[in-house]
Amino acid sequence: MRLLFTLISFCCISLIFAQDKSSFKRNLISMGEITKRDTMKVDFKYTNNTNGIIVIVNTTSNCDCTWLEYPKSPIKPNESVSLTAVYYAKDKGAFAKDIYVILSNGKRHKISIVGQVITK
Repeated sequence: MRLLFTLISFCCISLIFAQDKSSFKRNLISMGEITKRDTMKVDFKYTNNTNGIIVIVNTTSNCDCTWLEYPKSPIKPNESVSLTAVYYAKDKGAFAKDIYVILSNGKRHKISIVGQVITK
């Protein structure tokens, strides 16, 4: 019985310490003004603060005018990488776009860009 309790305790403690500690330096970036039909890029800095290797397995956005360029190679513990959000300005007016980053550890992070599309 004591062995079973020890094993269960070890598993629970392992789950607590295995939580996703990875992070983005900023989750929201304002792109300011962008001219209609132009493309703008901004970089998000991601740091793997876990004890294991992480891979970005997929990204999705709420619009086909927004996508993410990211490294396909594994990200080592304590390593930082840049992820580039790309926005194509097809409609005039204010915009707010969300991009979801899905990691190999099952975690999902939301990063966002905002700005204003203008005409010349």
